[in-house]
Amino acid sequence: MQQLVEEHPNDAYLRFSLGTTEYLLGNVDAALAAYERAAAIGLPPEMLWYQFWPVSAYVDAGRYEEALTLAAAQIASAGVFGEMHYERGRAFEALEQVGAAIAEYRRALEDDANLEAARQALRRLGAEP
Repeated sequence: MQQLVEEHPNDAYLRFSLGTTEYLLGNVDAALAAYERAAAIGLPPEMLWYQFWPVSAYVDAGRYEEALTLAAAQIASAGVFGEMHYERGRAFEALEQVGAAIAEYRRALEDDANLEAARQALRRLGAEP
C-alpha cells in the first residue's frame, strides 16, 4: 500500500485506504496523518458515510473535539448515522460528559437498532437501552 501511495501521492482514495490500514493495525497517529492528507487532497462529502474510521481514530487519539466536529458534519449530511452517533458518544464519554454520551448512544440505537456497541455502552453506563 505504501508503495502505491508513493507512486500516486495525490490520490486521496489511496491515502484514505492507507489510513484505514494503519488504523486497523493500531497505528492511530499514522492513520490520522493519512486521513488528513486525503481530506486535504479532496474527498467527496459522502466518503465518510461508509467509512467512519477517521472519526474512530480521532476518538482513539484523544482528539475529541475534532471527532465531534467531523461526526456532526457527517450526521448533518447523512441524516441517519448510528455509527457516528456512537463515536460521538465515545468522545463525550471520554470528556466525562456522561449525559451527552448516553444521549448519543441512544440516538445510535434509534438509527441502527442492531448496533451492539451502543447497547453495551448504555449498559456500562447504567442506562439500559
